[in-house]
Amino acid sequence: MNKKVIALCLMFCVCVGLLLACGENVPPADSETDGTTAPLPHDTLLPPDTETATQTITTPDTDPIPPDTDLQIKKQAVCDVRAKEIEDYIKKNTPTYQREIIPDEPTETAPDETDAAPVETEPLYEEYTPEVSFYYMDIESGVTMSYNGDKVLYSASLIKQPFILWALKTIEAEEAKADFEEGSTFDVNRIFTYQKENFRQGSGVIHKSEYGTEYTYLDLLKLTITKSDNVAFYELRKSYGTKGFFAFCESLGVKSPQRSLYNLSAAECAIFLKETYEYFESGSKYADLLREWMQSTNHRIMLPHALKSPVANKYGWDLGAYHDMGVVFHEHPYILVIMTGLENGSSADNKFIRNLAKMVEGVHEEINSLE
Repeated sequence: MNKKVIALCLMFCVCVGLLLACGENVPPADSETDGTTAPLPHDTLLPPDTETATQTITTPDTDPIPPDTDLQIKKQAVCDVRAKEIEDYIKKNTPTYQREIIPDEPTETAPDETDAAPVETEPLYEEYTPEVSFYYMDIESGVTMSYNGDKVLYSASLIKQPFILWALKTIEAEEAKADFEEGSTFDVNRIFTYQKENFRQGSGVIHKSEYGTEYTYLDLLKLTITKSDNVAFYELRKSYGTKGFFAFCESLGVKSPQRSLYNLSAAECAIFLKETYEYFESGSKYADLLREWMQSTNHRIMLPHALKSPVANKYGWDLGAYHDMGVVFHEHPYILVIMTGLENGSSADNKFIRNLAKMVEGVHEEINSLE
């Protein structure tokens, strides 16, 4: 055969093959092109599974609206209005205190030639209004109400409650491990012997006991909550450390104690109490114990005295600090934190705090009557 003819035949075959190959990428005439089919991702060689593909094409506009959204909006609107009223009450009714005015140091002058005796002057005082903040959360709906809720204050003994919550959760996790040993750090039956070097002044009962008195670490956990015991809290911090507690704070988004252990805002206290409520409801080994301890605290003249429903509370009282916080076991449970600088803890201070708590209770009942 002629070589030119052979060459032409070969070229013809190649062209036909190329045309057929290109045709594989042409969609069939009845292909859907309305954009309802999720495109394959071009950053992977594996096609998405059915669930992923469905998620890809779902848009927020098609998500179902939660049935209680309108109700939640109404509740929050009521809280926003009532918060202004409570703010007015706080500004008008917070007890005023007096503090001594410390004069500036006198500048050095030439000696008085008469050597006259210094004249004694009466101390001068000024009035001031201690700080107040509060934070409320309806646990079921999540609506909130606050005044100065994000203001970081000295928490005094409030910090003991979240520390014990973390400790009990950690103890449960350690006890569940196969290699857990009796007498190890988180064994609640381990013995602490009170000695002179363990003395810590302030609240509690251990510092009043004789040297050589023995307590289990479960006793220390309990006394830290029920008696706000400083000896117990110090020993637990020394034994357990604070690194794990700070990690716990970080996991909840609570920043202030990581900067300084005793710093907290009312909003951060509410986060801890929300975690505490969930712990109560979890049925965990020590959950009922913690609830029992918090309903048996030794200073119950603020929230527990004011509110009609049972309260699991923890108070804090020190120079510049007089606080109470708790989970309120109402038919619709809620959280309330009140932090103040009313350090006297007087009847006027307690009356003011109780009235504030009752106002919040009234708002809670109002919003839950909307259902």
